Amino acid sequence: MKPRKETAPLAKEREIRALLARKAREKLSYTQLSRLTGIPKGTLAFWAHKLRKAGKATGPSSPKDGAPSPFVEVLVPPREASLQCPAIELVLPQGLLRIPPGFHGPSLKALLHILQEEEC
Repeated sequence: MKPRKETAPLAKEREIRALLARKAREKLSYTQLSRLTGIPKGTLAFWAHKLRKAGKATGPSSPKDGAPSPFVEVLVPPREASLQCPAIELVLPQGLLRIPPGFHGPSLKALLHILQEEEC
């Protein structure tokens, strides 16, 4: 079944609005957005003008027609404190032992015990 003719332009308009919202959010120029998307910058500028004239949002706010935004905010949790610590270096008779941040404590204890036994 063929899509109705009026749905194709609406889909295109939503796609362009999403791209223009990205442009505003990421503070991109038309040239930069054109390079990222492959859409000519003149086409992007035309759509921005057309949508502004029609009173439709092209910025980071949600579209006025109630359509859900295609963008979802992703929050990246901070790295664990143990991973931000520098490595520990131990100078042993056998050589230098570098212990990376977050190394399993019981494993380190067992390793040090083994190295201590080898000294004797």
